[in-house]
Amino acid sequence: MGDVWNDFVAIFRKNGPLVDGLVGKFLSDDIRCTNVWRLDEPRPRFEREASEDMLLIRKLQAEVKRLEEQLSAAKSMVAQSPTREGLLMITNKVDGQNSNCF
Repeated sequence: MGDVWNDFVAIFRKNGPLVDGLVGKFLSDDIRCTNVWRLDEPRPRFEREASEDMLLIRKLQAEVKRLEEQLSAAKSMVAQSPTREGLLMITNKVDGQNSNCF
């Protein structure tokens, strides 16, 4: 997996009055980001409840579940086919390839 930065950036006006219709350049206009709060808006832009870390955890949990199901199915096939030839056929079927582990 590539490195993902989960930084918080806040930019404030140092002083001076807030001018209506203030035009400026925002980092969020050029960089993919989430939960961007702007002073003149009631809700964040690109709102996302889960953090980047939680999204990665959910993705990995789904992958673990898929692999556990695949392993369980393979074990069940092995239990039903005690011959070496049967095991080779099962291995190929589970791997989706023409290779085996023997």
